[in-house]
Amino acid sequence: MRQLIHRSRQLSAKVVRRLRRVAANLSEPSDIEKLLAAMPRSGAVGEVAGSRILITGSTRGVGRVMAETLARDGALVIVHGRDPGKAAAAAAAIAGSAGGRVASVAGDLSDPDTDLVAQAAAEVGGIDVLIHNAGVLGPSDTHIWDVPADTLSETMRTNFDAVHRLTSSLVKHWLAAQTAGRILFISTGTAEIPTAKLGPYGIAKSAMERLARSYAHELGTSGIALATIRLGSVRTDMTRSYFNWEDAEQLPPPETVMPVIQYALTADSRAVHGRVLTSWGVNADPLAGRSMAHPAAGMPAFHYPKFTLNGQPVARDSDKITVFDRAENQFGPAPQVTQALSEMLHTRPLSIYPDDDYDELRSVLARTHGLKPENFTIGAGSWDVLDRILKLYALAGDSVVVNDPGWFGFTMLTQRRQVRQIAVPFDPGRSGNRPHHDLERVLQSIDYDTRLIYLINPSNPEGVPLDRAEFLAFLDRVPAHIPVIVDEAYAEFSTAPGRLIGADIVNGTEKPVIVTRTFSKFYGLAAMRIGYGIARPEIVERLDRMALIFTVSKMAETAAIAALGAAGRNDTLRNTIAAERDRIFNAVQETGRQPIHSDSCMMLVPPPVDPVKFWDTYEAQNIHMPRAAFFGGDYVLMPVARPDQNTRNIEIYRSFR
Repeated sequence: MRQLIHRSRQLSAKVVRRLRRVAANLSEPSDIEKLLAAMPRSGAVGEVAGSRILITGSTRGVGRVMAETLARDGALVIVHGRDPGKAAAAAAAIAGSAGGRVASVAGDLSDPDTDLVAQAAAEVGGIDVLIHNAGVLGPSDTHIWDVPADTLSETMRTNFDAVHRLTSSLVKHWLAAQTAGRILFISTGTAEIPTAKLGPYGIAKSAMERLARSYAHELGTSGIALATIRLGSVRTDMTRSYFNWEDAEQLPPPETVMPVIQYALTADSRAVHGRVLTSWGVNADPLAGRSMAHPAAGMPAFHYPKFTLNGQPVARDSDKITVFDRAENQFGPAPQVTQALSEMLHTRPLSIYPDDDYDELRSVLARTHGLKPENFTIGAGSWDVLDRILKLYALAGDSVVVNDPGWFGFTMLTQRRQVRQIAVPFDPGRSGNRPHHDLERVLQSIDYDTRLIYLINPSNPEGVPLDRAEFLAFLDRVPAHIPVIVDEAYAEFSTAPGRLIGADIVNGTEKPVIVTRTFSKFYGLAAMRIGYGIARPEIVERLDRMALIFTVSKMAETAAIAALGAAGRNDTLRNTIAAERDRIFNAVQETGRQPIHSDSCMMLVPPPVDPVKFWDTYEAQNIHMPRAAFFGGDYVLMPVARPDQNTRNIEIYRSFR
């Protein structure tokens, strides 16, 4: 009985929390309402007026919203439903609210004897536009291997067979009459990226999309335009049957799909023919969403926030403020770099393209790392190399196992390529063990669709290097088909004994290991945008297939070669950074707090006060610290910079009481 009472109280509390969240959305403008207010408006009224538009499955849900909107825009809408009475009632209701004439047709689309083309001809004389909206969800709680063949076939009959049959009939009619027309195929992101237990639905929609593209390819410039429209999840009876109640109520209303529908109906047929458009892309950026095929069309561009000082904008390189938010080398590049660039500008005209093979740099890197030139690929920073790796090995919907926290740049790259991250928490050593990469959990997290493993050495932001012996034992257990990326953006700062040095192992293992490095950090060449990858020659050759030529300037190559050649200065810098790391670590420990020992150019330290107050205090001293807290707010980033800068940072840290 006590257990029942406890469970009842738990359920009651859960319901109350959900109701409070819903009530909060009702009491103030929600994100959904803001989206509706900001939706791009279409000039559809004059464009669709008078067009005879058949919308399958339009007695309710998204189809009903399409019918009502297009009827208001002046179209002669033909409502379709399975039941003749319900279809006629819906048409009458729409006509009453939107005005104008609204017709209806009826029939089970999965029945080959249902002929909507003939019905529409009898009702209104024909069809100018067809919107394939009707569809069934199919089983939504069953693994694909448990779906009977008959059930899959049933889903396909409505979502694919019927679409082909109706399209074929209408296209033949239009071709015979030598008239233009337009067909929209309503689809979903599940057609490209599988969703668990929605296998039949996703399979049918994927097949439908391929069908649409095949029609578009063969119809060419016939005047018949076909486009696929992927809609995001909206609040309908279908989504309510799949999502839980709270999640379903938080979905946007069906009206949010109309901008992309209206655009697809009114744009020049050549602009939409054969294309796949998305509702989220058009809503986020109407111009880009209408013309861009890539998922990035719906993503905002990334920009660091602008700096201000006393309310006035300040440049990052201003002498009024010291900025530590990007782990930049505060010592700057070696003097040899400046000298080499000056000589290059006097001897090599800027009008000449750079060497597209970067042979000289590859040779210098080979000598530096004890490898061959064929082991190196050159890119515009390690971003470029990492993006090529993703392009080469992972498709949309695949996964990559990563550490958490990690580098935001790699997260951006995976998001833009729609690659799913499986995040494995870094162990900061809270249980008394040493902070470490949880390689065992990385192995356990490998999924069926994992195409890559991405590790940072030393880790970002903790600065903890991978142990060589532990990594090699881990590598032995990684499936042979999964490349392991070791991002060594901060490796040149590292001095820990027993650490992994990626270049030392790439040729000594049959497993595909790809190491990435950059000249932005240790060598102080962030403005030059140059980095490189290290791997076995056959892997490098594949990565080079993905590269654009001339992405790295001759100036950048010259600077990188000079930086590598400044061996004495590099040793001095490495030793200085190591000594400064120890000084900061000891200073923080003296305050009674325990930082994470770093082997990089930054260190995680416990904030003596609330993180926001911590950052604001430094900013009041014209010092901009990275505004990021980690591990539940237990740590903030402290840079390992020049000795004078570190002294000032330590003084402010000690001043907190």
